[in-house]
Amino acid sequence: MSADTRTYELVYVLPPELRDLELENAHQEVLQVVDRNDGKIVFENSWGIRKLAYPIDKKTEGHYTMLHIDLDPSKVAEVERLLNLSENVMRYLVIRDPVA
Repeated sequence: MSADTRTYELVYVLPPELRDLELENAHQEVLQVVDRNDGKIVFENSWGIRKLAYPIDKKTEGHYTMLHIDLDPSKVAEVERLLNLSENVMRYLVIRDPVA
């Protein structure tokens, strides 16, 4: 990890009705957002379908995925903006990795 990057946790939720191919394409879209902003995926963990804390667009479940990414702090806002524009990402959260 270079001096100008930090490790972040990115958790995002995709709609539960996505099928395998659609789910993989949506996941690849998120990975491309990170890659286009010079981020590096350190760790990836799919949590599968989980119950949401509250309904989002009348949905009560979603596909959860957690990524640990190395990213320049100046690029975090752009990654969040692009995730917000994604049709498939229902919710996301980017936080600085407390362990790193």
